[in-house]
Amino acid sequence: MKHAVSEIIGDYFTKIFVLALSLLFIVPTVCKMYEYLSKRNNSTLTEAIVLTDPEIGSDLACRPLVRYRDDLGNVYELKSKVNFYWMFAPKKGEYLKVYYNKDAPGEAFIDSLYHYIILPLQLFLMGAVPFLCVLMGSVKKDISPVATG
Repeated sequence: MKHAVSEIIGDYFTKIFVLALSLLFIVPTVCKMYEYLSKRNNSTLTEAIVLTDPEIGSDLACRPLVRYRDDLGNVYELKSKVNFYWMFAPKKGEYLKVYYNKDAPGEAFIDSLYHYIILPLQLFLMGAVPFLCVLMGSVKKDISPVATG
C-alpha cells in the first residue's frame, strides 16, 4: 500500500512538473505574439528598400539596413533586429514591408513571417502539446495496489 501511495505522489509531481515546463514555453510565446500583433495593428505599413547586400558571416545570417519614408515624406534608416538567414537574405534594391509608429516614425520594425509568427507558433506547440496531454489524462499510469505476502 505504501508503494502505491508513493506512485500516486510521483505521478502528481510528474504532472505538475510537465504543466510548469509547458507554461515556460506557452506564456512567453503568447506575450511575444500579443506584443507583435498589437504593435502591428497600431503601426503604419510602408515599403523599405534594402541598402546593403547581405554579409555572410560565421553565423550565416544577416541584418539588412533599409530606408523607408513616413506619410510626411521624411526618410528614415533602420537596421533590422531580425536575422535573415543567408538563403532568404534580401538583396540590395529589394523591397521589404516595414511597420512604423505614426506618432514616432523612427520606431519601426521589418515584418518577418518566420520570426514573428512561425517560430513563436512552433514554441507554443512545444508547450501546448504536453500541457494538453496532461490535462486530458493521456499521461497516466495504471496504479494498482501491490500484493504482499
